[in-house]
Amino acid sequence: MPEVIHGLAGDDVLQGNGGRDVLQGGAGADIFRFTELSDSFRTDTQNSSDRIQDFDASHDRIDLIALGFTGIGDGHDGTLAIQASADGTRTYLKSYDADASGQRFELALDGDWVGQLNSSNLVFTAPTIEGTSGKDAISGSALSEIIYGLDGNDRINGGAGADVIIGGRGADRLNGWDRADISLWTDNHQNDDVFRYTSTEDSYRTDSQSFADLIEGFTVDDRIDVSALGYTGFGEGTDTTLKVVYNEALDRTYLADMEADAQGHWFQIGLAGDWRESLDEDHMIFAPDAGIELVGVAPEVDPGHLLS
Repeated sequence: MPEVIHGLAGDDVLQGNGGRDVLQGGAGADIFRFTELSDSFRTDTQNSSDRIQDFDASHDRIDLIALGFTGIGDGHDGTLAIQASADGTRTYLKSYDADASGQRFELALDGDWVGQLNSSNLVFTAPTIEGTSGKDAISGSALSEIIYGLDGNDRINGGAGADVIIGGRGADRLNGWDRADISLWTDNHQNDDVFRYTSTEDSYRTDSQSFADLIEGFTVDDRIDVSALGYTGFGEGTDTTLKVVYNEALDRTYLADMEADAQGHWFQIGLAGDWRESLDEDHMIFAPDAGIELVGVAPEVDPGHLLS
């Protein structure tokens, strides 16, 4: 159903979803997000394209990451064409290649923006943010980003959007999304973040110290990717499985490998809160050839065994 969505002041995310919507970002650096072709399209007989009334190429952005387009072009082979109306009152961002339903992406903007739309304000692929070898504080935007903390004990806040967060070495504190970061004006926003681990050294403990990450903002929509490490499912923390352990004193749930590597490192990730009853394979990305085994409630352990 068509809607008029007003962002008003602030840095807003506007997502009309289905229907021929009118989007007004208002003051601030706004993001206009499209996650499916059906959000804004045209067919041979139907016009269901959204219209942005107050786009500002200097600070607003159009988020097209989820649609798979590769850039600006002639509107064919994965590109989008930019075309102004004859009287210059509208600019159209459009594809000339229809999907199986006969739908072609099309978006209208009030005004003539030909020559001003570019890779800075049209976002086709997830931006990459990198930290340093030191202790960084990294905050993402409302776009879906890939964030690398690299070395150091980093604090990473992904912001809104479906981010991939790779903390890297160090005892990092990770938060997929802080609602205080941005005001969302959407019908159905998505925020399914992935916390990815590519090395045992990214998050581990020894007999005397902890260098484990703490995921503070984990939600039911998020996932933890340990596929690169060869873990195949939940279990007793042996034979390529991870054990779910709750530390009541710290109110943290740990995913732990109970077998040390040659350096005496036990892979371990901490999650804020008690996830024993709700954490399952849907929240994990295990190795692709995995046989997934679920476990029930894990016994509590001596708080001194798992360090903060």
